[in-house]
Amino acid sequence: MANDLDTDSTPERTHRPIHEWIAVSLFGFLLLALGLALDPIFHANDTGLGLNNGLFTIANAGHWLLGFGIVATAIGLWRVTSLLVARDGDRSGVLRIAQASLVLGLVVLGAAAVYVLAGPGIGHADESIQTLILSDGTDRSRLPQEQALALATLAWTRPGSLGEHASMDHGAEESAEPTVEEDAAMAEALAVATASATRFDTIEEITALGYVQASGVTDGAGAHWIKWSIVDKPFDIENPSMLLFDQLKRGEDPELIAYSYWVTGEEAPEGFPGPADEWHPHLGMCFENGRLKDDNLPDRRSCNGDWINGSDIWMLHAWIVPGLENELGVFANVNPFLCERACGLED
Repeated sequence: MANDLDTDSTPERTHRPIHEWIAVSLFGFLLLALGLALDPIFHANDTGLGLNNGLFTIANAGHWLLGFGIVATAIGLWRVTSLLVARDGDRSGVLRIAQASLVLGLVVLGAAAVYVLAGPGIGHADESIQTLILSDGTDRSRLPQEQALALATLAWTRPGSLGEHASMDHGAEESAEPTVEEDAAMAEALAVATASATRFDTIEEITALGYVQASGVTDGAGAHWIKWSIVDKPFDIENPSMLLFDQLKRGEDPELIAYSYWVTGEEAPEGFPGPADEWHPHLGMCFENGRLKDDNLPDRRSCNGDWINGSDIWMLHAWIVPGLENELGVFANVNPFLCERACGLED
């Protein structure tokens, strides 16, 4: 009698956990499927996800669901097959093979999910990111597609508010005296920059090279033309990401007046030899259709266009055009020759 009771109760004790682990597996599979389904929706609604987040970034709820789903499904299926082996035995090894196959299948499924999310089709693919950022509702119609994409990428891949950077002090610091060797190297570097300027003589030439006008004429610095696609490139003395043009000369064609280097990095770039080149950032810039509308805005919500944080993008003007030397210095921010309303300079 006792044996009969033991025999009858054993299946019940065994079946209950099997059912529970099957439920865990099904729940995990639902989480996995939900994560895959929601991820592209999140990306479609927030372009910044595709640009700022990697596959395993926890800020994306779709990634959480996908990860938990894979783990829960794997644990559940492993426990189900383990309990079946414990209950019924596995003389032929079929259940063990099934167990290994299930886990392997989940690994393959996870790898496929990684490929889908990181490769063509959804969320993290370069092609998808390009499609998203160029259809995010921001007007960039006057820019060539390559430059529009570069501008949007600069905007979206940086923090959306100034935060602690809002109070950064970017005043000029007293420079150390250059050595004789640094003076010689600087002279050579400036000669290289000056020689390269002949490629940028006219608006037609720079437009063909990808530069687009990004500001009106500013006192002491002229109009700024930017090639957005090289702002995120290393410092290149012969290929500045920004060119300054004098466009106020009545009856004459606009004229190149200076280079302006604009380079990304956590710290100011090495730039020219010696200590004379003092780089500075511009914070909270708002570009509407590629033209500077305002600056020092606190966050992305303040801008009806592309808001660039700017705390990690460093600028340096270089007055290297013959005949337009700057009495304030080759790396001064403004040139008195171009000041119509004093430029804030003291007499």
